[in-house]
Amino acid sequence: MIAQDMTRLIGEISDLHEKRAALMSDLNQGSRDLATSMAGFCTHLAEERSEMAKRTKSERTAYVQQLKDQVNAHCRGVASDLAEVRRCWSGRAS
Repeated sequence: MIAQDMTRLIGEISDLHEKRAALMSDLNQGSRDLATSMAGFCTHLAEERSEMAKRTKSERTAYVQQLKDQVNAHCRGVASDLAEVRRCWSGRAS
């Protein structure tokens, strides 16, 4: 009876060792897969961020140029108004 129990226990221990080895193998493979997936995700994220930076840079540049044009137009308008006021004050109104 003790011999049968010992034989059964040896079989169970052997089975558990095999299951543990399979589990460790699965964990290692899962870890490698996750690392590969995360590397791909990080690469994709970096590419998207770079494209967004380029796009927003051109949008900001266009906005600043439009703002400069508007300010220059207002400055020309103010200068024209001041010139007209000066002409009126000097008596040379058109």
